[in-house]
Amino acid sequence: MNISAQISYYPLGKKDFKKIISNFLKDLDTNHVKIEYSSMSTVLYGEKDIIMDLIDNLIDLYFQKYDSILEVKLSNSCPKI
Repeated sequence: MNISAQISYYPLGKKDFKKIISNFLKDLDTNHVKIEYSSMSTVLYGEKDIIMDLIDNLIDLYFQKYDSILEVKLSNSCPKI
């Protein structure tokens, strides 16, 4: 099943938050999902299992390093891909 996931990542209490967010976005980059970037969120489009595994791996990596907030909105219909 194809889905979209709108995500926003916020490392808390870090002066170098821009670098941390930049690294987070680099770690999202994969050939298996389509990615659209905007100033406040990123949208992933692709196979549900691939997107969920990617998000799970990033949570494991970044939540161990930083106090963080990760907002995720999932949809199976906007837009259809």
